[in-house]
Amino acid sequence: ERDISAALQAYQSLADSYPERAEVWGELGNLYFNIRRTSDAMGSYAKAAELLTEQGDAERARALLDVMYRLDARRASQFEMRLRQVGG
Repeated sequence: ERDISAALQAYQSLADSYPERAEVWGELGNLYFNIRRTSDAMGSYAKAAELLTEQGDAERARALLDVMYRLDARRASQFEMRLRQVGG
């Protein structure tokens, strides 16, 4: 529990310091996913996917869709529609 709290604090601090880094949001999502905080995981993955899309990396954004659909199919579907609109 202590290690998880420290890891969460570290990744949240990184996300605050580097909000444009999709990798940080993806790793934060992985941590949330592993401790079964699904809503937080979905939010982090969605943020990572949005950033990747904005940065022109639709392929990596699309790779997150699998886990996003498992967490929140409605929200993942909305994101996938936006991704298709930008050509991803």
